[in-house]
Formats: sequence, C-alpha cells, structure tokens
Amino acid sequence: TRKTLRTMEHSPNTIKEGVLKAITDHKVAMRSSTFFRVEYALILFVSFLVLFVTIGLAGFIFFALRVNGHEALLSFGPRGIQAFLLVFPWPLFVLDLLLLVILQALMRRFAFGYRRPIFLVLTVLFIGGGISALLLDRETSVHDRLMEESHHGGVPPPFADFYKNARGPAPHAQGIYRGVVKEIRTDRIVILHDDLDVDQDDQGFQVILPDGQSPSDYSVGDDVYVYGTEQGGLITAVGVRKLSPAK
Repeated sequence: TRKTLRTMEHSPNTIKEGVLKAITDHKVAMRSSTFFRVEYALILFVSFLVLFVTIGLAGFIFFALRVNGHEALLSFGPRGIQAFLLVFPWPLFVLDLLLLVILQALMRRFAFGYRRPIFLVLTVLFIGGGISALLLDRETSVHDRLMEESHHGGVPPPFADFYKNARGPAPHAQGIYRGVVKEIRTDRIVILHDDLDVDQDDQGFQVILPDGQSPSDYSVGDDVYVYGTEQGGLITAVGVRKLSPAK
C-alpha cells in the first residue's frame, strides 16, 4: 500500500527489499500497468463528472436566488441579510459541499493530491466552481431555457422537478412579497401579489417605500420585490427592488 511504501527508507536497496517483503507478506499485490492506467482513467472520468455536477448544482442555486428575487435582500441592510440567510437553499448548498469533498477525495488518488493540503484543495475547488457557476447563470440563458422546457416535458426527471419548482411563492412569513405594480400614488405604490397564477385569490398590497425611493421611480407593470412589515394589507418596506425580466 502507499502507507507501507511511505514508511520505507529512501535508499534503492531498502526500497527494493521493502517492496519484496511487502509482496511476500501479501501487504501489496502485483498489478499490471494496464490496471493502473484504467484506474486513473476511471478516476479522472468520475472526477470530471462530479465537477460538472457540482458546477451545475451551484449554478442552479444562483439561478434560484435570481428568479425568486432573493438576491435583492443583500442590499437591504442587516435585516435583509438576515432574511437572505433564512431563504437561502441550504440543503442544495450542503449537497454541493459534499460533492466537493468527494471530488477532493478522488483527486487524492493522483500523486499530486498527496502534496496538497485538504483545505487548500477544497478552497480552490469551491471558489473556482462558484465562479464558473455564477458565470454560467449570469452570462448564459441555460438555466432559464431549462426552466421553460421543464414545463413542456423537455427536461427529464428528476431535473424537471428542480426547475419546475425553482420559482416559488414569496414567503410572506419572512416579510417577503413579490408582485406587479398596478397603481402609482403620491406616497406609495400598489402591487398585486404574484402567487404564480392570475386568479381571484390574487391579493393587493399598498407599499410605503423606504427612504430614498419615490413612487415616480416605478411604472405600472413593473415586477417588484418587497421586503418589509405588513399589517392590514399595508407594507412598510425596508427595501424594494425592480426584478429583471427573464433572459
């Protein structure tokens, strides 16, 4: 085994004697060079596959935050950041980290993996994968197309379920509202809550804008993301942001 070989002295005779003794004691087995080539090829293939899935999963996290508007919370001050942590898709994030750990373990099968600290390798994989996933979401329309195709049977399960449920109703329990501007008043805007359909249960809210914003900043038909405190259909907003249209 590698552990056995690492404990040997580094002189040629000692290494030779140690290897022969290890084989005699059945601590290591003689294998052909073809075996190691196949092993490394398989590990390399699985590593690229895990890396691909990791980047895709991280990209989906960025995509879900974007289409739900939750990224806006990061610009709403400490309260907004606290709400962002509550709505962040932590299960997907943990799954992505587990995949990175698996990828790092596979990389250790290669010789260079033994000379790199685990934390350093994981950090590089995490940052590199995160940047790649972010660029995939922001610079392309891959995820947007997949979400659209998932509603028409163009995406196989289980991925179709991920994309169908990517954009969910705004979590009112967390003070988050999403809707379409229906009316502009002198001191507020009126939005029609977006619950992913258009029917009689759509609820209207009056929104008192935060300091620094004016009703004239908005137009009828704008999609908006609102975070604040609601009472009796009146939302005192901590932050409001227009949502960008889908790509």
